[in-house]
Amino acid sequence: MSMDKTLATLTFEFRRLSEKKPNDAVNEFKLNIVNKILAEANKELGRSPIEGFSQFNTDTLPTNSDVLFVLALYQDCF
Repeated sequence: MSMDKTLATLTFEFRRLSEKKPNDAVNEFKLNIVNKILAEANKELGRSPIEGFSQFNTDTLPTNSDVLFVLALYQDCF
């Protein structure tokens, strides 16, 4: 699957989660998948589209809406 389709799928799924529970923390399983995709996207882009950001910290779990926000920014770059 291409990176733009992968990001579109993740964005869609996190939009659904954010509509129901925007402030709930993302579980570690999902966060590990998101971080793997972000690492691949950073590699393809040659940089992160967000200055000072490369991946989410697994020690401080982000919310569904945080992940959605970042994914939308990445998706816009593809």
